[in-house]
Amino acid sequence: VLHVHRTLSQALNHAVRLEVLIKNPAKQVKPPRPTSQEIRILSKQEIAALLAAAKGTYLYMPVLVAVTTGIRRGELLGLRWSDVDLKAGRLTVNQAMQRTKGELEFKSPKTKTSRRTITLPARTVEALQAHYKAQLEDRMKLGLGRDPHGLVFTRADGKPSDPDSLSKAFERLVLKAKV
Repeated sequence: VLHVHRTLSQALNHAVRLEVLIKNPAKQVKPPRPTSQEIRILSKQEIAALLAAAKGTYLYMPVLVAVTTGIRRGELLGLRWSDVDLKAGRLTVNQAMQRTKGELEFKSPKTKTSRRTITLPARTVEALQAHYKAQLEDRMKLGLGRDPHGLVFTRADGKPSDPDSLSKAFERLVLKAKV
């Protein structure tokens, strides 16, 4: 209903701009509030199944960091190596990646409290250390040199990952893992 209201309101706004209507009658109607959905947390067994299904794929590291830190998709893709302190075992959320008008861009975290430091489990620190080394080796093989953004998670060609592509790949992984 909310989507229909928005679509109708946009169409009526267009009619006002074309001077077919004097004013938009949809502005007189209070749009319905979207229903909030309960977030379902995966169990330890489901997380283990998800990580097992991701093992050996490019999704393993983003999934591992996501399930051990709870950071959002955009925060995950905006994470820079300069935000990760492997010696202290923590990461700081300083930016997020988002798609705006078809372009990928970095932005500040969603809220003031979204800018935060998170302690990493030892398993995640070890995996990130190996990921860092492998990422450097891959970039050298491809002749890319250092990533100008210094991102932890990039596409195979070294460019920033698209949030929607990550979500679609994650959905396929969830189906594969049957969680």
